[in-house]
Amino acid sequence: MNTTPHPVDEVLPTGKLAALGLQHVLVMYAGAIAVPLIVGRALKLGPQEVAMLISA
Repeated sequence: MNTTPHPVDEVLPTGKLAALGLQHVLVMYAGAIAVPLIVGRALKLGPQEVAMLISA
């Protein structure tokens, strides 16, 4: 029986895990900010209303 883990199941080095984690957080943050900005601009909302969309 083969005891070596499948490449999908291997644990990555700490540095690579940290870099991928940071990338994930930045993409999530950008997605949460970009959608209200695009929708707010499309609806011709003012800066305060767009800020309220972002914070909601």
